[in-house]
Formats: sequence, structure tokens, C-alpha cells
Amino acid sequence: MARAFWAAELIGQPDDLADWETSFGGPFEPRVEQVVAHGATKTILKSAEFEKMRTASEVRERARLIIENLNGALRALSGTGRVELGGVLEVDTDGRVANNYVFAEGVVKGRARVRGVGGNRPITPQPSTAQKWIACAMTNDVVADMLIHFGKEPSWYDLYKTYEGVRDLCGGEASLKKKSWVPPKLKSFTHTANYYRHGLGHPAKKNPPSNPMSLKEATELIAGMVCSIMSELAP
Repeated sequence: MARAFWAAELIGQPDDLADWETSFGGPFEPRVEQVVAHGATKTILKSAEFEKMRTASEVRERARLIIENLNGALRALSGTGRVELGGVLEVDTDGRVANNYVFAEGVVKGRARVRGVGGNRPITPQPSTAQKWIACAMTNDVVADMLIHFGKEPSWYDLYKTYEGVRDLCGGEASLKKKSWVPPKLKSFTHTANYYRHGLGHPAKKNPPSNPMSLKEATELIAGMVCSIMSELAP
């Protein structure tokens, strides 16, 4: 069997998977598309990064990192819910799934013709905004970490770590404060986040916010900051 490419199967809510397919269309990197294998439609992630890998386990680890970045990008851009890694597909040059690695349940092998579906989707003349962000994340660890934290289910810890990424990308707190897009409620966010993200013994617990920001409002505030800094880094 001559391998044509590796792919990562994506699992999530249908609307979220549809957002991924729209935002990560071909021919740009990374690419999300639908295939039919063994009579079932699967949403897959394809990336040139996978072609450097020799085993499904290596693809799995790389796919996990890429998916975390993509989750952060789409949560910031459109509020898309999380998508997870379902497994790794090994496709041969005949367009057949030679191996379907489902790591939580062992390995399922078979050979089924893979055919693309949804082929009427228009091809954009340039990478999408999300694809530009991911290209930036591939060469900038601060961007990658920021997107990973924001892609997780919202928590005060991860929102604050996302904020720290934005701050560092601006060159520090003083430079951040000079940005025209800094939200007026940023101080309320940092006060609330520091109070809730630390343990009882931390000094921040001695200064509870009188009007704490809700987690929903904080998520929206940080999403706006992520979009603003990324519009500068990946216009």
C-alpha cells in the first residue's frame, strides 16, 4: 500500500463542523473537507504537517495541537464550539482508507473508496482569516499558546492566559494600553479573573470585585482582543 496522505477525523456538533469546513476550505492550509468511507460521511482535517509523520501516533499528536489552535481561532472569530480529534485515517493512492486508527478503541482496518462530497463549495482566491491565523501560529509560539487557551471551554484561568498572550504580543502592558481597541472594561476583567482563578491563600482573594464580570461577558471581551491583535499580525 502506497500512502497518499494522512488525515485526522473531526468530531463535533454538525453546525460547528460546518463552520470548520467553511473556514478551512482548499486549496489553502490547513484544509477541512468531507469524505465518505465505509458508507459513512466523515469530516476530516488535512495538513502538510502530517506528511512529515511516519506513524499514526505521530499524526495524532500533531493533529491534537493543530486542532487546539483551530478551536481558538474559530471561537474568537465566530463563537464556534469545540471540535475534537476522532481518529487518524491513512489513505492510499487509490483513494481508499487503508487504516482507520481510533485510539480510544484500538485499530479498525478496512478498505473503502473515499470520495469527496460537498464539491460545490466555492474556492476562495486567498486563504481565509482563520487560515491566516493558523499560519501565524505555526511560526509564533505566543500566538499558538494564546489560541490554545482560548479554544478550551471558557474558564477564568484560560481566559486570563489568553489575555496574557495578547498582552505579550503587544509588547507588554504599557504598549497594550496604547492600543485604540483596548476594551474599557479590561480592568474589570483582570480584577474578576484574578479573584476567581486563584486559590484561597492568594492575596487576590482579599480584594473581591464589587461588581464581578460574568464569564460570558469576559469571553466576549477576550474574543474581541484576540481578533484585534490578530488583525495586526495576520491582516
